[in-house]
Amino acid sequence: HGRMVQEKDIGMVGRTRERKLLHEALKTSKDGRGQIVLVSGEAGIGKSTLIQHLEREAGDSGMTICKGECSEQDAGIPYQAFERALAGIMEEQLFQLEEFVHFDEIFLISKIGLLISHVSRSAEGGIDEDILGSMLTAVQDFVKDSFGRGDEPDSRGGLGKLEYMDTKIMIEHGDLVYLAAVTSGEEHSNMRKDIRGCVMDIEGTYFDILYEWDGDLDKLGGSEDILQKLAGRNYRVKRSLENINIEAERLKVQNRIFETIERTAGESGLLFILEDLHWADESTLLAIPFLARNIADRPILLCLTYRSEMLEHKTQFKGVLESIKTLYDCLDIALEKLDEESLDGLVKHMLEGGRPPDELLERLRTETGGNPFFTIEAIRALLAEGTLYREKDIWILKRGPEGTIPSSVVELVSRRLETLDLDCLRIIEYGAVLGRRFERNTLPAGFSMEEDMVDELVGQLVEQNFFQTLGDELQFQHSKIQEVIYSSMSDRWKRVLHKRAGETLELAYLEDVDPVLFKLAYHYSRTRDYEKGIEYSISAGYKATNNFAPKEAARFFEGAISLIELCDREDDRCLDINDILGDLYFLDADYEMAIQAYDRLYGMTDDAGRHSEALMKKGRVYQSQGDYDNASKFYEDASRLAREVDSLLLLARINGQLGKIFLRKGDYEKALELQTEYLDESQKTGDKREIGQAYMNLGGVYYHLSDYHMANRNWEVSMRMFEEVRYEQGIANINDNLGVGHFWIGKFDRALEYYRKSADIMTKIGDVRGMSMVLNNIGAVYEGIDQPEKSLEHYRKSLQIKKKIGDSVGMANIYNNIGVVYFGMGRFEEAIQNYEQNLELMNASGDTWGISKAMNNMAEAELEIDRLGEARDHCQQSMDIAKKHSFKEIMTSNYRLLGILASLEGDMDAADRHFEKNLALAKEIEEPLRIGMSHLSFAKSLVRRGERDKAIDNFASALEVFEKAQMEMLAGKTRLEMQKIVDEA
Repeated sequence: HGRMVQEKDIGMVGRTRERKLLHEALKTSKDGRGQIVLVSGEAGIGKSTLIQHLEREAGDSGMTICKGECSEQDAGIPYQAFERALAGIMEEQLFQLEEFVHFDEIFLISKIGLLISHVSRSAEGGIDEDILGSMLTAVQDFVKDSFGRGDEPDSRGGLGKLEYMDTKIMIEHGDLVYLAAVTSGEEHSNMRKDIRGCVMDIEGTYFDILYEWDGDLDKLGGSEDILQKLAGRNYRVKRSLENINIEAERLKVQNRIFETIERTAGESGLLFILEDLHWADESTLLAIPFLARNIADRPILLCLTYRSEMLEHKTQFKGVLESIKTLYDCLDIALEKLDEESLDGLVKHMLEGGRPPDELLERLRTETGGNPFFTIEAIRALLAEGTLYREKDIWILKRGPEGTIPSSVVELVSRRLETLDLDCLRIIEYGAVLGRRFERNTLPAGFSMEEDMVDELVGQLVEQNFFQTLGDELQFQHSKIQEVIYSSMSDRWKRVLHKRAGETLELAYLEDVDPVLFKLAYHYSRTRDYEKGIEYSISAGYKATNNFAPKEAARFFEGAISLIELCDREDDRCLDINDILGDLYFLDADYEMAIQAYDRLYGMTDDAGRHSEALMKKGRVYQSQGDYDNASKFYEDASRLAREVDSLLLLARINGQLGKIFLRKGDYEKALELQTEYLDESQKTGDKREIGQAYMNLGGVYYHLSDYHMANRNWEVSMRMFEEVRYEQGIANINDNLGVGHFWIGKFDRALEYYRKSADIMTKIGDVRGMSMVLNNIGAVYEGIDQPEKSLEHYRKSLQIKKKIGDSVGMANIYNNIGVVYFGMGRFEEAIQNYEQNLELMNASGDTWGISKAMNNMAEAELEIDRLGEARDHCQQSMDIAKKHSFKEIMTSNYRLLGILASLEGDMDAADRHFEKNLALAKEIEEPLRIGMSHLSFAKSLVRRGERDKAIDNFASALEVFEKAQMEMLAGKTRLEMQKIVDEA
């Protein structure tokens, strides 16, 4: 039919403007000014071809190229596009390393108590022989007591469990043998099933030998191999979502991605491409703004492609896209259909420069509308059918019905498929089920064909431009081809092929399915093998949960529930699924869905313990929304049920949460009472992490009571608890708390020591948000010991991280702190500049407290340089917001400033009224700092009036407050000012 140029040789036709824009962006990024390029357009418009041109140019310039793509099949896999783009580059996993439990020792024992086989997970050979002998005796006694005597041929029991020293021994009794499996970790539900399967496998393989066994161990030597398989299995530990900061955990992964990309870029530069972002998972989408923020001064070009017609269906992606376009300088290339000249050029290029029939060109212009993919596929269809053929140098288009141009992508792909033989068709349909991109070696395993035969068929499909090879993988030439083929298949045939895909993956990953767990969940959830679909979906959900991908995890769990409902049966797993779904939605701030999940859990069981936990979690949801009345109601109901079922751990957690509510309300005594109860109940459970949390909470209450010594004592005990259970995040946080506590008692060296320990751990675990907090606190210490330059150095480092992670409120707070340092240095203009940046960011975020506080600070600085009018305006605006929202601390400060203003203007009556309100409100909120500052400012006002004795009395009152609260820095300054007045007298 005449040779057509292969896809890889088609190259670029037209798009002159777009290519010029990309060339300039590439040049700019290579010079160290990072660029963001967005390429959009309808399916088949030529996005991939344009990107291939960009790749060639980047490669020619010596840049490294990383490329990942998203697909509909992989939309539930966290960070899949990044995993593909960084394959072979990442030095560590994108995900946090997960925790697994396993069997430490496994023993196969005959009915009469003889040890047949023993395998150990430990490379050192396992348990000491004396302990082994004692343990086996205990196991045999347990078996006799629990399952009947071993010499009774008909005796048979189920699975039992024996606690021995610090280990758990799980025992399965078969017809001819029993198996004892030892673990020192928590029990996983699949362990029981796998032990039973192992016993059945051994008895099925060696039944005849075991039935009349003469004690010859050599006859059962192969049983050890079966035990080794069981010993090699890992069981995922379900991560607790209590006290998790999802934003901080996401930032850890995002920072690892960026640091890898930054390192890869080096000096020669990097082109980083993510294609088809309309299919991206949530985790990938949330990472993109992080990259966009941080490439500005790096030789990196970030190129993102998507289908424009998908935007209306992809709300989250649309939001991410709009924010990037708003916040960053992007090159936004929206591809239009090819003009007539470019379309004609594309056709001529595909036909090797031969003159295409005018009729063909006219029909293509009309039918394809200038869509390059449609045009290319239409020509391929006509060539494959023989409708378009070549005689010498002339291309001829047959007339008649068979010479028509397909009117849709579905039709043109279907017409091309009709030219394939049956075996090729089977291969391409199976490939469509596997996805846009899949491992080549999965094809032979999916068919009863010789590998050479499959290779030959794949070669034909590559030659005909259905597939392209990518190393060990195959990929459809265009995602639209895969989508059309998949959608045109019958549901029944899809189910058959999805099951075949699942079975192929299971066989390929027989020893450990974890690397393909997400794919197994995807395939089996689309078959009638509901049980496997449910099991794999639940396992995939927990894997995504452990890696802090709540949206993706919820999709898998919701899928499991749908499959259970299709089975039309009650399933106890629904209780755990709804419980974890509620936790995931809560973590993702989807509070309405969280409440629904907890309500479903509550309605599925009569178990009072489950009811109590569901009510507690509902209380936590309301607490997070600031609805403390509803939160307290649910906590109290949960507490009553927890007492009924004598669940101390649950009761402890409820009291801990209630204590936080009273702390937020300012009822410190009630908060102290509840946190003390939380500690008492936690200690009875022996759960050291929970005990550590209780001491941490207690320290927080004492901190608010300004009893910093007691706060530190509780935090030190919390530290010991967290160290015993190796809870690194908790250890880092407690070190930071101890730094704060020691700062307030004036032990600045100790404070710095704790902060540095915290910073080391934060660095180790990749907690960039925590690092910014610690650097900020170190800055505060240097400010406290009057080393402003070092203070500014650390504040700026903290600010740099805040900018990196996009924490605008955090940035605002750092600008405020920098302003305070400049204020203390007497550099009031610079202080005001930083307060203004603080105010701008607070306004952008809508943080009313921050806005009010920023204007209050500006007023204080303006007072110092006699801008009294501006100071009064800012003070009054701050006061209006503070009164409206009952920000009593800020109201207190504003009354103090108004008093100072009135004093400076000579209106002493007004000054006295403002100072009185200032002091009364400070005493009402029981805030020592405010009380002391009230006395101090009033004392200075009295000095201006010449009332020295009264001034000294107020200086003395301020000093007493500061000394009692152990605010050594303020106490020292007050002594100096007081002594100055005394000396002058």
